[in-house]
Amino acid sequence: MEISKFLKNNIANIISLSTIPFALCAFYYIFLGDFFFSFLFINIAFFLDTLDGYFARKLKIESEIGRLIDSFCDILNYLIYPALLIFVFFSFDFLLSVILGSFIVVFGMARLARFTSEGFVVKEGRNYYKGLPVPVALYGTALCYVLYQKFPEIMTYAFPVIIIVSSLLMVSSLKVKKINNVYWYILVLIGLLYLSLVR
Repeated sequence: MEISKFLKNNIANIISLSTIPFALCAFYYIFLGDFFFSFLFINIAFFLDTLDGYFARKLKIESEIGRLIDSFCDILNYLIYPALLIFVFFSFDFLLSVILGSFIVVFGMARLARFTSEGFVVKEGRNYYKGLPVPVALYGTALCYVLYQKFPEIMTYAFPVIIIVSSLLMVSSLKVKKINNVYWYILVLIGLLYLSLVR
C-alpha cells in the first residue's frame, strides 16, 4: 500500500527523471557523430517530459520539488544538448562555439528559473510563456543544423545571430502562447521522417 501511494505521489517526478537515460543516449550519439540517433533519443526524452506535467495536474500532485526536478532535467534535454550539437556538428572555432553554447545554457537556465518561480502568464483564460520556451533552443539548433548542411555559407553567419537573438528572447517579456503538445509531436515526427529519408 505504501509503495503504491509513493508511486502515485511521485509518478510525475519518476517520469521527469526517466528522461535522463535517453538524454545521455542522445549525448553518446552526438559524440559518435550520428545526428539522427541523437535526435531520436532526445525526442523520446522530450515526449516523456511532456507527460510529467500532464500526470502532475491530472493526479493533483504538483509540488515545488517536482517543478525543480523538471527544470533540472530540462537543462540537460533542452540546453546542454544543443550546446553539444554546436561543438560537434558545426564547424566553428572553439571560442565561438563556447560563446554560442554559453548563450543557450546561461539564458536558458535564467528562463527556467523564472518559469519555476512565476509559472505561466494567464491572460483571458489562456496560458502564455513569458519569453521563448527552452525547447526552442533544442529544435531551433537542430533545424539550423539541417539548414547548415545545405547552405553552409549562409548559416555560418546567420546561425550565431539566430542563437544570440533567440537566447535573449528566452529572458524577454515576450508572451508566447502555449500550444497543444500534439502539435509538437507532429512536428517532431515530420522532422524524424525527413532525417530518416536523407540519411
